[in-house]
Amino acid sequence: MTTKASPRSSARHVPVITTVSAAVEDGFSALDELREECGEIVNNATGGLAETQRVQTFGETESSLQDAGSPPGVPEALAELEVTYTEDRRRSRSTSRATRCAEACAVLEAVVSALDDFEAAMPEKDKRSEAQQELAGELEGLRNQVQDMIGSAEVCEFPGMYG
Repeated sequence: MTTKASPRSSARHVPVITTVSAAVEDGFSALDELREECGEIVNNATGGLAETQRVQTFGETESSLQDAGSPPGVPEALAELEVTYTEDRRRSRSTSRATRCAEACAVLEAVVSALDDFEAAMPEKDKRSEAQQELAGELEGLRNQVQDMIGSAEVCEFPGMYG
């Protein structure tokens, strides 16, 4: 039995096809924007507000995203690999920080998946040329940096207005 997606759901979730380089930049950029927002909340808290759990949580989130670092350099041989992920195009005017964080992580997870697929298509380790071994090392380094950022972002908390 074949199920047909309703027009409403297909318009909402749109597949996005991009490159590893662009996806890494987009994912890290979105997380950096969240880090900046958290920093603004912490820096603008005055007096007793600075001591609230909410502001302290934003400070921890900012620190976690800061520790993850800036976007890694993508090796030229991997930069144009195709990455596909699904984007929710039906967004309200304001999307929550937690949702934006999850979306950025989904983009970065798609990068990891594309890198895994590329590595799976490579010859076995003992049959690789020197250039292929070097590329495999660069691929592993990039994948580790992206996974580190995902790990840092997934533990972040974005408290609401009252908590």
